[in-house]
Amino acid sequence: MKDQRKTKAQLTEELGELRQQVAQLEASETEHERALEAMRVQRDKYEGVIASLADGLDVVTADYRVEFQNEVLRDRFGDLTGKLCYVGYMGRETPCEGCPMTEAIATGTTQRVEATGADGREYEVASTPFQDVDGETKVIEIVRDIT
Repeated sequence: MKDQRKTKAQLTEELGELRQQVAQLEASETEHERALEAMRVQRDKYEGVIASLADGLDVVTADYRVEFQNEVLRDRFGDLTGKLCYVGYMGRETPCEGCPMTEAIATGTTQRVEATGADGREYEVASTPFQDVDGETKVIEIVRDIT
């Protein structure tokens, strides 16, 4: 075994290096735990803000899929996560003419429309484009009941 050929000084030096690496790993783990806790606090804060909105809020992908809904929209239209927005919100089989989402993505600007939802109520929809962390363009929409 090659460790048998090492001197006591060499083994002591290696042991010191290993202890230093263990200390660095422990410090890294502590830092990681602090970062996770900070992320949890931020997530809880943002979830609280979204939950307190009186208006609907959703995130829709460029292919019309609902990625996120706040409680206001889930209560009114059901959980549409992964479903087509025009089917769930508008009761349509095809995308809406003058869809604010497609216009927002095309122009890179917030688009607003008034529309009648599948529930028969009138809404103002403001669609704002953004790029998610993966670079995919989506829209965040504020949906206000103006009935």
